[in-house]
Amino acid sequence: MTPLRTRSDLTALAAQHAPSKACARAISEDRAQVLGGFTPAGGLPCFVITVKSKHGREWIIAIEINEEARRYQVQYLDFVPWACWDGRIGGKRLIDGDVPNEAAFQRMQAKRRFNVQLTVRDREPSSHGSRGEEPL
Repeated sequence: MTPLRTRSDLTALAAQHAPSKACARAISEDRAQVLGGFTPAGGLPCFVITVKSKHGREWIIAIEINEEARRYQVQYLDFVPWACWDGRIGGKRLIDGDVPNEAAFQRMQAKRRFNVQLTVRDREPSSHGSRGEEPL
């Protein structure tokens, strides 16, 4: 397992595991944006990279770091799990990503949406009777 120390190490690994030649070409043309480090609940820590082709196609690549097995695992995502972003604003580390201010804003928005969904779910009427009785 080669250590990931720089942005170019991370993008080179993403290019090796790109889902298509178009994605690998977009990475080589420096059309990749490192979003930073993420730690999903119950999952492995990972780096997330978005790649945009010149024709508008977008890929989201997560490189999971499995330290126990001493290897990297690549996942292709449908969306960015912003609520799990681990970076900090103004940081210069790889975990902070290329645009930490935008990532921090996206994390705040994602957590706010999650909290709103929880409060709406709590206010929904239950399927039980008005006294909390079980339906027959």
